[in-house]
Amino acid sequence: MSDRAIQRVTGGNAFLRGRLYARRKAVENLDEQEDAVSGEISVRTADEPYHTRVKYDGEGDSWESSCTCPGWRGPTGHCKHVAAVMVALRDEVRPPRPKGQQQQQSKKKKKTEPVHVPGTVSVGGKRRRSRRRRRGGGGEAGALEVLSPRELQAKRGEARGPLDAWLPAEALPRPLEFEYRMTVRAASITVTPVLAGSRSVVPINDALGSFNMVSIDERPLFRALARNTNRGQATTAELRGEDAAEVLEMLSDRRVLLEPASMELRFANEALKPRIELDPVNSDTLRVRVVFYLESNKRKFALSSGAWFEGTPGWQIDTTEGVARPVSELVTPAWLQRLYRSPAVVQTYQELPALLGEYIPRVSASLGAELPDLSSVADLVDQKPRFELKADGDLIDAKVRLYVRYEDQEFNVPPDDIPSPLAVLPPKNGRGRPRVVRRDVGAEMSGVQALLNQSFEVSESGEELVASGDDAIAFWTQGIGELPEEWDRFIPDDLVDVTIREESVTPQMRVSSGVDWLNLDMAFTSGGAAVREEELRACLEHGRRLVQLEDGSYAPVDPEKVGDVLTRMAEIYATAGMKEKLPLSQAGRVQDLMKMVENAKVSASAKTLFKKIEDIDEIPSVAKPRTLKADLRPYQKEGFSWLVFLHELNSGGILADDMGLGKTIQTIALLLWAKGKYKKKLNLVVAPTSVVPNWEREISKFAPSLKTVVWQGPNRHQRAAEVEKADVMITSYALLRRDEELLQTLDLRYVILDEAQHIKNPMSQTARSAKKLSSERRLALTGTPIENRLSELWSIFDFVSPGLLGQLKAFEERIARPIDRGDMETAQRLRATIKPFVMRRVKSDVAADLPDKIEQEMIVPLAEEQAKLYKQILRQVRKSVLSEVEKQGISKSQIQILAALTRLRQVACDPRLMKLPDTDFEAEDSGKLGALLEIIDEAIDGGHRVLVFSQFVTMLTYIREALDADGISYEYLDGSTKDRLDKVDRFNDDPSVPVFLISLKAGGTGLNLTGADTVVHFDPWWNPAVEDQATDRAHRIGQTKNVNVYKLIAAGTVEEKILELSAKKRQLVSNVLSTEGSPLKGLTKADVENLVSE
Repeated sequence: MSDRAIQRVTGGNAFLRGRLYARRKAVENLDEQEDAVSGEISVRTADEPYHTRVKYDGEGDSWESSCTCPGWRGPTGHCKHVAAVMVALRDEVRPPRPKGQQQQQSKKKKKTEPVHVPGTVSVGGKRRRSRRRRRGGGGEAGALEVLSPRELQAKRGEARGPLDAWLPAEALPRPLEFEYRMTVRAASITVTPVLAGSRSVVPINDALGSFNMVSIDERPLFRALARNTNRGQATTAELRGEDAAEVLEMLSDRRVLLEPASMELRFANEALKPRIELDPVNSDTLRVRVVFYLESNKRKFALSSGAWFEGTPGWQIDTTEGVARPVSELVTPAWLQRLYRSPAVVQTYQELPALLGEYIPRVSASLGAELPDLSSVADLVDQKPRFELKADGDLIDAKVRLYVRYEDQEFNVPPDDIPSPLAVLPPKNGRGRPRVVRRDVGAEMSGVQALLNQSFEVSESGEELVASGDDAIAFWTQGIGELPEEWDRFIPDDLVDVTIREESVTPQMRVSSGVDWLNLDMAFTSGGAAVREEELRACLEHGRRLVQLEDGSYAPVDPEKVGDVLTRMAEIYATAGMKEKLPLSQAGRVQDLMKMVENAKVSASAKTLFKKIEDIDEIPSVAKPRTLKADLRPYQKEGFSWLVFLHELNSGGILADDMGLGKTIQTIALLLWAKGKYKKKLNLVVAPTSVVPNWEREISKFAPSLKTVVWQGPNRHQRAAEVEKADVMITSYALLRRDEELLQTLDLRYVILDEAQHIKNPMSQTARSAKKLSSERRLALTGTPIENRLSELWSIFDFVSPGLLGQLKAFEERIARPIDRGDMETAQRLRATIKPFVMRRVKSDVAADLPDKIEQEMIVPLAEEQAKLYKQILRQVRKSVLSEVEKQGISKSQIQILAALTRLRQVACDPRLMKLPDTDFEAEDSGKLGALLEIIDEAIDGGHRVLVFSQFVTMLTYIREALDADGISYEYLDGSTKDRLDKVDRFNDDPSVPVFLISLKAGGTGLNLTGADTVVHFDPWWNPAVEDQATDRAHRIGQTKNVNVYKLIAAGTVEEKILELSAKKRQLVSNVLSTEGSPLKGLTKADVENLVSE
């Protein structure tokens, strides 16, 4: 395999380097197999030799390799070690022929008549004209003996062509022996094969085509010549460039005669190496050139001498001496061409820095050339460097720059890079040659390292070294003295003699108060000298242990001692939105801060205020308003007094009593108290749509002196005049969002959110709208202030007392997440902060004040489409019922009356019960169903369990669908249920089932369901005895809890009218001691007309 073939497999660069390894005998343990070869290559930079293997795939005509070197890139990414193994194998199979071997063989042969080759003078021969006709045509005339294939064969004796391949080796005629005649021109060579010892010229292609005429070793050479034969002259090949270099490589171990002198060409083993030279041309310019030299004798060879041929390697032929010399393989063909075309560059001295800094190093690296001697063009400055350190900054921030001097020239030492090894300076006094400073790069980098060892770091600009905090202090106090003595140091005057106090910075605190505000005066001092809060914060943020005081001295800082105080101060100021006259809602935080500061000074008024807040459980009792038409239970009196206490603190709060404990009546008492004590001002109540009528009903029942206006319905804006005269405005959360701009314009004393969990998501539009309302005070009512996350509590407090818990992000990071991870200290701190502003009682806390059973009638408004349908059905049944009563009387019209009332009740419960054709009512069209789901949600959140009764089995089906959609588990019982007792036992025994849906007829009697403490009558009727029996399923012997009973009444419907009759009927039932008979017993014509009236 030729060099060119190996180069095609491995690539040019890998081949050149691999051949160097092979020629240096670096390939060992070469092991040849059938289609593979392996070997070991010893490399100076590796402890162990690289193991390399090459395999030939005959089917795919491809090569695969493996090597343990870092440069191997895969089976087809052959490295230089793969090329070395291939070259070593080729040299072992076909070793280079020693020089002179052909001449010795030719001497043993019988002398033959010399043949003259045109243009040559053979040694010992005479010029004569050939009588033989020239073959192949062309060429310059002269005595030329060109042998035909037959004549060539005749010189070898009788032969039978390729059939001779079957003869034994010793019987085969030996291949012909050749010598070569070469003519060298400026850019090419011509090569003519000649039979050794004769003047017979051989046609190159004919010789290749004849069987066994050219030896195996010479066939690659003949093929290369055949590719470059001259037209019309088949005996001569003309080669240029890389083709010439390739042939010269193959001729290096053969006899070659240079024409016309017939001088034998000698091939040298030592390669020519490149070297860069700098020479002055005149006083203004200099020349840069590349010359080649022999390392053995330093002899130079200019590119203008001899003929040069680029290749791998390239060659130089000196026809005068008759010597061909290889060129260093690092000089690529492209570089040799480039150098041959332009061997020198002339530049002005002004370009010397660019030449030394860029051009010459790049050329040197590319060619592997020696760098030039600079003394030929410049005066060299080789001196020991003198270092200068220039420092700046303050005690806790040090900035230094390192400089170095050579003679009178100063240089900056780069802190994050290698200094330039050369610096070109102008001539001294502006005359003479330029100066070149050869900097001591090692010494300069050692100087930078000395500073880095003192914890300095490179600045962002990369121009200086910086240290901060304790590192800077250590540098100013002792690091400077540890630097080399011979360095010159330049230090700021104020850092030459600095004072560091021994006493650490400590906080000082003074708290004072007014009627409804607190004032916090904080200071940080050391030995009587103060430090600014901003300076102290910056010190801690940058991790410093010393801070500069206002008098210029420094004092140590304990981050744990001071940092927590600063953090708590920031929380107080951020939540309060001010630094002076903090609202009383910050009292808890201020008290926490006082515990962190030793010897905090508190004014007498502040102490009194703190004691009042701490004794929140001992708030003085306030007499209920005289205009309140209700008796408050003891715990309700406490709640009312607490609300008054918050009012006087000018703060908002959360009344978080359990469901059924009377949050509404306590709030109504507060509104009556405020009306009696202050001038008239509007209050706003925002409640779920289903609860709005209940607020109106409760206020009219217990506080008739409060004028209310219900802001609801499509015609609500027509009631704007009533708002100006009202004491209380009642609206829904839906309208809070829709009428946000209008509600923001109101001048309010209180904004009260009922079921305040509606704003638990601080990002919701509802929460944002609520927090935009303008009022003196705010109050939130909810039985479940926290349902899933602490951020819900934050959102409610952000409404009632903005800033009390800080910003949401800080609250989650510093409070919510630590508490979720079980941090009890943080939980206790949160509890202390919010304690004065939350009142939470569950039924077990006030059981002694509660009756066994608490009944509540909830007036629920109809949904919009539901109300339209109800009016439509009412008009239809009114006419038919009144007509029937007029004709037959009450007693004979009972069936018609009951049918009409049943249709109205169905619409009031859920329009879907009517099963009207061509309608698409959904769950959202039932006002009662929405109210029921709210009750169930609140009950479950409060740990209660619920019984739901309905007379309509289909209605229970709709309720089941709603519970399934919300993912609430339940038990179900109606007349078709067979395993009644099993369901009852499962409900009583399994707390994970919070709801039991029961048909009134099927489960109204005979069941013991004491596992529940909440009863909901979805569609109550006028016979209270039936409802009482159903309620007694939970309120019976064995029940250990108070039972809450809710009756859902559709507002403005027949259900509300029945409710007005119920008191009479209860009395009637009590009088007759019986609940049997017609449910219409005792109704008059006027009662019927009222029931079906609009």
